[in-house]
Amino acid sequence: MLVACTKPYLVMTNPGYIRVSLEDYNIDTFGAGDKKDKATHLTNASVQKGHPQFKALKEQTIMSMKQLGEYMVENKSDIVKSEEEFDAKVVKKISEICRLTFESAKNKLADQDMFTMLHEASANGLEQVVDGLCSKGATTEVRNKNGEAPLHLASYKGFTKVVKVLLAKGADKHA
Repeated sequence: MLVACTKPYLVMTNPGYIRVSLEDYNIDTFGAGDKKDKATHLTNASVQKGHPQFKALKEQTIMSMKQLGEYMVENKSDIVKSEEEFDAKVVKKISEICRLTFESAKNKLADQDMFTMLHEASANGLEQVVDGLCSKGATTEVRNKNGEAPLHLASYKGFTKVVKVLLAKGADKHA
């Protein structure tokens, strides 16, 4: 998932690829901390490079989602019976996870000036939007590049209802 822009939001996803573990997956070894454990549970290339078989097996550890779907249909037909079913059960679920991740974080995103949606709503006197953003987890103490918190902007512009909402949601009145 790539958040390319925050005003307006431009979020792109790509099914991408998976990296297969170089060791048989076993939850009993999770957290052991040795190289074998890391190569089993952390499949990023920088960790996998430490595995003695990495050079020989490197190309076999990367699969596109299409290849994974084909593998699952061929070898795990008890889980998925067709590539369409794989897309519905896996690829669409991954897209949904990306969407939910973005939804949970979007109120904390800022543009290049560190101006969040909460700054924008506070600076424009949008009381209900400020309340909604705070209820969804927007941080009241985040500062833009000028050092201004949303409370500063609402106060400066005389939006007393917004100021009251921000204070009720935990903004520091001494900020």
